[in-house]
Amino acid sequence: MMASRWPLALAVSSLCLPLAWAQSSGWVENEVNATMCTWNLPRVGVIRDTAYIDGGELYWQPSLSDGEGSYPIRDEMEQGLVYTLNFSTPFKTSDNFSEVLSNITAVVGASNNIAPVYLDGALFANDGEFLSYGGLLRGSVAFSPPDSDESLGYERYAYGGEDRKFSPGFVQKTISKGTSRYVAYGGGVSVPSENKGYYFSGMQAKGRGPLYIAHANDTTDPTVYSRKLISVDMSVQLLETWKNESIIDDVPSRANPEVVWVPVGKNGILVVIGGAVNPVYANSTFALTDAQKAESQTKSPGFVTTVAVYDIASATWYQQPTTGGPENTAWAQGCAVVASSPDGSTHNIYYYGGFEDEFISTELSETPFAEPSIGSQIIAGGRRSRSDKERNSLQSPFNDEVWVLSLPSFVWVKVATGRTDHGRAGHRCVKPYPDQMVVLGGYPSNGGTAVSCVSGGIVQLFNLTSLE
Repeated sequence: MMASRWPLALAVSSLCLPLAWAQSSGWVENEVNATMCTWNLPRVGVIRDTAYIDGGELYWQPSLSDGEGSYPIRDEMEQGLVYTLNFSTPFKTSDNFSEVLSNITAVVGASNNIAPVYLDGALFANDGEFLSYGGLLRGSVAFSPPDSDESLGYERYAYGGEDRKFSPGFVQKTISKGTSRYVAYGGGVSVPSENKGYYFSGMQAKGRGPLYIAHANDTTDPTVYSRKLISVDMSVQLLETWKNESIIDDVPSRANPEVVWVPVGKNGILVVIGGAVNPVYANSTFALTDAQKAESQTKSPGFVTTVAVYDIASATWYQQPTTGGPENTAWAQGCAVVASSPDGSTHNIYYYGGFEDEFISTELSETPFAEPSIGSQIIAGGRRSRSDKERNSLQSPFNDEVWVLSLPSFVWVKVATGRTDHGRAGHRCVKPYPDQMVVLGGYPSNGGTAVSCVSGGIVQLFNLTSLE
């Protein structure tokens, strides 16, 4: 996917903190500057004209005063920062995009059990607030984790309730009884116009309890699939309500699909695209049995050729065949946005990047990392060497294509091929303007022994009109 030619001018918001504050940890000797290198599976929500980017696994590329090179450094995110990108401030894809970002913090001092760092999950957002949901905690946290019914919210604007004294800030929210935060690798979508958020399937721990990044722990690793569609109604601030509904047997569970809301019918529909079963990146040993690989290679491509559709008003699921798409190909950890025609008669779902089938089930080394991190499971994090077979499999590029699924015909068309060195996975997409898709974060495939930065910068733009 090529960066858009949309004429944007780089500008730094007056609210933006200096770069020294943007990199919250991991500074090295003689460092004078740093750029964002990779950002795997952050949680992103949009409130009006601002994107909020929370958690994930972030690496920085330091620049040293002596001009020598340095390995990328993982940000431990000890300050509990949430980064913000204001779309009303002109910007472009910059070599140092961190200078465009501002940040806010939910805590004073180090990150704690009020706002720990999550990998994956969702930020459900409307025009007034966001609510955090799901995700994986690191296994090395030194504090007690949040309870199963805790959600950290950020209220930016007051709405939908009785008059009250209001100031923007973080608020601890409670998830309704019967629903817990213990799920990750699902598909999340916010629907601001309806004040709703949805989270489809994903993975959980065996006992449906606390969930951590895979660390060879039978109790807390993500090893089983959720059969739930979680929803939250944010119509009344401070009185948000959560609900979970069982997914019918005809709709398969999966990891890392993309879910979009399409304005069709009374309350709209959800369309579930891609995802995978038995993704190797969720496995602490980085290896699958022959049976697991066979199951993944048999089932996962079907999530592209047949998409799941949920009619919200009738609470009814459908399995909808598609045509024109790639055959025998599975997609996961990509991103998607929706653009509708002015009269609402047609809708295009744009899907970009991510894993393809050979990565989802490619067997990695059986030697785990000392402290597993999802990004370094796929990109060699400089922590161990890899076999020639493994390096060769990981040097193949991630997907850099843009595909469009048109509704109501449900026909796939590839609209951009991209470049072999430009693909990424683990990124997020937002659509701040009718013709613009903004790609945030991600990481590249890498067959070497050190983290590689994403090509073209941590943010990319794709024009939905010119298709470039």
